[in-house]
Parts: sequence; structure tokens; C-alpha cells
Amino acid sequence: MLDGREHDLTLLARERGRLWEHAHPADDGRIACPQGPAFNVRFWNLVLLLLVLGVGVPCIPVPLSTIALRTITREDLTAATSRYTLAQRVEGNIGCALAATLVARLAALHRVPFIQHISPLNPAYLGYLALLTAGLVHAGGDPVAARPRALALVTTEVNRQAARLA
Repeated sequence: MLDGREHDLTLLARERGRLWEHAHPADDGRIACPQGPAFNVRFWNLVLLLLVLGVGVPCIPVPLSTIALRTITREDLTAATSRYTLAQRVEGNIGCALAATLVARLAALHRVPFIQHISPLNPAYLGYLALLTAGLVHAGGDPVAARPRALALVTTEVNRQAARLA
């Protein structure tokens, strides 16, 4: 037996991609991507990339610190190592903050094509919302709370697809 949230996500999984279809129709009238945006990567291409990264990334820190600290005298090595470590950590945090900001900005930009089609004037969206609400009620949900839950599911799906594109 599924609880309310699991049931909502299961129902949403069956309906996934409808917003994508309306926002990004194919030129010849067929559905551009029925399950949302697809990233077609072959398994072995991904394995090869991860293998190269797995072998190469651990080889970076030791030579980098050796090059950075090679001209430091033995008396100053402790202070230099501390400053080097501090600089690495601060720069790493700045890099993470910049990456998070960039992803959030791109996700906001990718939400625009989806949000343009979420309107009470769009019959396709109204049909999707009615279908989602009816599915929640049919599954035993509260009829009064079904519409807000359906709206929350639509918002979740829009945010998920925008983040995936970002």
C-alpha cells in the first residue's frame, strides 16, 4: 500500500513528459521527447569517462602541492602548508557556490518555456490538470485536497525538468 506522497509520485511518473510535449513539440507534429528530456549516452562511453576520471583525479593533488611548495624553505614549510590548505578549501567553497548559483540560474531560465504553457487559458494544461486531479481522487485521495496536490505535482515536475535541463 502506497502512502499519499508515494502514490502522487507514482501517478506523476505515469504522466511524465506531457508538459515537455506541450513546451517542446517536434517540427513534424510528433512528440519531441515522450519521457522528458533524454540524455542519450551509451553505457560504455560513460564507463570509459568515469574510468579516466577515476584514474586521473587522484593524481592531481600530490603533484600540485609539490609544485606549489617546492621553493619553500624547511623553516617556513608548516606555515606555507597551512596557507596552501586554507586557500584550497576557500577556493573549493567558492567554486561550489558558483556552481550552485549557475545551476539555479540555468534552472530558472529553463523554467520559462514550461511556465509559458501553464495557464488557465491553455486547454492542454487544463486537461492535464483535470486528469491528474481525477487520478488523485480515484486513488482514494481527498477530493478537496486533490487539486492543490495536483498543482504541487505539476510544480514539482516543472522544477525537476528545468533542473535536469540546467
